[in-house]
Amino acid sequence: MKYLFFCTILFIIILSGCTQKNINDELNINDTIIVSDTLTSDTVAIYNPMDEINLETVYFKYNSYDLNAIPSTRESMQRNARELNKYPSVNIRLEGHCDERGTNEYNLALGQKRADICRTYLINYGIAPQRILTISYGEEKPDVFGGDENSWGKNRRVEFKIVRE
Repeated sequence: MKYLFFCTILFIIILSGCTQKNINDELNINDTIIVSDTLTSDTVAIYNPMDEINLETVYFKYNSYDLNAIPSTRESMQRNARELNKYPSVNIRLEGHCDERGTNEYNLALGQKRADICRTYLINYGIAPQRILTISYGEEKPDVFGGDENSWGKNRRVEFKIVRE
């Protein structure tokens, strides 16, 4: 009788160790999963959940850090906030940029105001403040080179960068 009881307990322990786990229960957003074909042992694809995060750059009018001045800016901010709510373990860096007009000091301050207003918006949307870093590059990292309004408009921006640890 003791032998049967011991075998039953051992069987239960073995089965509990063999239970199948759902991969989503243990998946960290920073994990990379290598998907392979079990029949040929060839790697088919590399899947990184971070690749699914789509954060948009937001743009500003000249000499402004108003999120409402350009309708697409407010819409991009809303989409970015919704996206960040889907991935609560993702931290971001907001990088403020300006066009080449104005002094270096002025542009650094304006770039910081742009990054800070985006941060405030995200916090008001429910994103934890500790997830958001800000920095201003002023005019130092233009996206487009050129001395016309089209080029300048693409340089007046805040870029949303995922902070990878």
